[in-house]
Order: sequence, then structure tokens, then C-alpha cells
Amino acid sequence: MGLRSNSIPRSIIALIGGRNEPGIRTYLLYKDGELLVVEAPPSTISQDGDYDQTHDRECWEKEYDYTLEKIQTAARTIDFGRTNWAYTILQPDGGCRIIHRNRPTFNVTYPTWAPVVDESDLEITKWISAEERLGIWKGQEVDLLMGWDDRRLKEIEQTMRAYRLLQGLDLTFEILAHVARDGQVVGVVMEPAIGRMVEHCDRAQVFEAIARVESRGLLYGSIHQSNIMISGGKVRLTNIATTRLFTPEEKQYHWTALRLMFESLRGGVNFMTPPRTWSQQLQYIPSPLAPERPRSSFVKIWFVGTNTLLFPEEARKRRTRTAKRLTSGRRPQEPVDERAISITSMQSVSTRPLERNHAEHPYSRTLVSRRVPDDRKQWRLESDRHLPLLPSYDSDTTCEEEDRCVEVSTS
Repeated sequence: MGLRSNSIPRSIIALIGGRNEPGIRTYLLYKDGELLVVEAPPSTISQDGDYDQTHDRECWEKEYDYTLEKIQTAARTIDFGRTNWAYTILQPDGGCRIIHRNRPTFNVTYPTWAPVVDESDLEITKWISAEERLGIWKGQEVDLLMGWDDRRLKEIEQTMRAYRLLQGLDLTFEILAHVARDGQVVGVVMEPAIGRMVEHCDRAQVFEAIARVESRGLLYGSIHQSNIMISGGKVRLTNIATTRLFTPEEKQYHWTALRLMFESLRGGVNFMTPPRTWSQQLQYIPSPLAPERPRSSFVKIWFVGTNTLLFPEEARKRRTRTAKRLTSGRRPQEPVDERAISITSMQSVSTRPLERNHAEHPYSRTLVSRRVPDDRKQWRLESDRHLPLLPSYDSDTTCEEEDRCVEVSTS
């Protein structure tokens, strides 16, 4: 038995996260309790250290979206649970093949001190990101920090080591258990990070807390208003994987970073919010319909005012009656194109629940601060020439707007 998630419907593929960085491009997919990392060829655009430039970043994100569309065309061939890794091969005709391979990943070897639980014993209630999740363990709410590739697994080991280094200072949320997959540690279960983000009024308390960290010869490298919380009146440091022994040359780091942070908070509020309050970050990926699959095997939707579920035969009769009413008593018109009407008036129910605001999905997350990029600015130029395989429906989408989406994607 694999992962349990009550936030993703069964038989639905969801994009949980991924990486889009120099030298690597990956997509973390989930379906029916199984995770699969799909790796694509990395971008060849500006790999000379200029990634932070706005134009290059938009080009990278556009390439990421384009490859994701290609993966969607091959979604029916993906065998979840067969391997932990897969690779994309783009075909000359524009198609995509998915090649499954087991790939060894980083092995967390740091000694455990808390109970070790299998990931199937956890229930995921929200995917904040690929590695940060909310869940239920033993009937109580918990936070989950999980590794899924070499980098994130190394961060899990660094988090475990940092927790032991900081133990006794009363500055961290408690690690309740270690999470194992196939006998290997891949994550930790932590007490819920409930509280508020740091404000300027907490200056003295935070300085005192960091002084305690430094008294142990440690450096906490995540000083930022998104990583320091106040919970129960106490300072709580998050993202502790950056904690390590400091060198004499780094003695001023803490105080310089704290001064800059509190200067930015002076006279205002911290607009960062606790991660537990963030909306779920995932994107559903509907599988394209097979050409050989008869359309009559699906329940159809007729868009007239409100959505009414009709069986195919009844829908056909209604279309015929509508066509006769439009042509009766008037001058002869062009023959009614039955196929065109069926395209604009019918849609598979299986694709309708797949709603996702693409602009809210962060493909990569920095270790110190978190941000949500707007990665759809340039995509529409490309979508005018390619099928929009990943439609982005809002909850306020009207029937007419959905009708147009169906017409474009099936014509």
C-alpha cells in the first residue's frame, strides 16, 4: 500500500512539484498512492549563471510547460508503481515516449531516535509543495517534510542532524517520527507549525534566541521573515536544514542578517503567512481521450444555461430538435454540421473536475525564502498555435467559456 491522500481523486494524475534548474528538469507526479519522478532533458537556455534574469526565467518556464504538455499526451502509457523514475523521449512527429527506469537515490544514513513509521500509515490532507505536506498520523494533525529526489533527501538528513544540534534550546518544532519507504528513511513527521510569522516587535526575543544558537558554535543560515515564527509566545526556527557549525569568518552573519530583516519589518507588517495557511499546490493532468474510444461510452454534458446530464441518444435528439427549430420557417440555410455541434455541446465529464489555477504553482522553491512565480505570461502566445492540453479553469468559469475551451481543444 502506497501513499494515502484524501485531497486527490482516485485514478487522477496530479503534478505535485518538480525542478526547473540548470542541468535538471523534473516533474513529480502522483496517482493512486504512487509517486513517479519524470525527468526531461534540461533547458539549453542561458546556463551561464544568468537564470535570474526575467526573460531567461520566462523562457525556462515556457519550456517547462511545453514539456509538461508532451508528458500529458503520453499519460495513458505511464505505469505508476512500476519504477521510481522515468524519462521523456520526444519523437520527431511531436509525440512523447515515457521510458521507465529504477534510479538509485540518496540514502539517508543519519541515526534515527524517534519511531519509524511507513509512509502508508500517514494520510496526506494537503500538498503545500512536493516536500512540504500536511497530514494525519495516529489521529492527530502533523506536518510532513519528505524527500523525493537526491537534493530533498539530503535536506532530510541535514534537517535530522540540525534538529539534534539544536536540541535543548527550545527553538524548533518537535520531530515526532521518521518516515520510511521500502525500509529507507525518506522524511520526518513534525508537530504542526502553528503560530504567526515574526514581527518587528519580536526583535529582542529573536536576538536572544539567535544568541543561544551561536553560543553552541552553530550558524542558522535561514534568517528571513518567512522562516522565523512565534508559537505559544516562543521563537520557532523553521527550515533548519541550513544549520551547521560556523567558522570565525562568519561571526557577523547572524547580526547582519537580523538587522536587515528587522529593518524590512520596521513600520509595517510581515506579509509572509504560515505555510499551513497556503493553498494546496498541485495541478491535475487529465489523460487525453484515445482516438479509438467510442464517444458514446461517456456521459455527456449539454451547455444550455445550466449543465444538464444527458445520455448520448437523448442529447442527439435534442440537437436535432434544436437544428429543426432554427431552420423551420426561414430561408434555406447551410446544412447543419452534426459533428461541429457535438464538439461544441459535449464534453467528457472525466475532464471537468480537473480545475487548477496554473499561475499558483511553484515549480521550484528556494531553501531560504519561498515565492510563487507567475509562469503563464508568455504561454498564451504559444497556446495560439498549439492545442491547450492543460486548460486552466477557474471556479467562476461560465458555460460559454467552457464551451469555447471544448471547441478549441477538440477541433
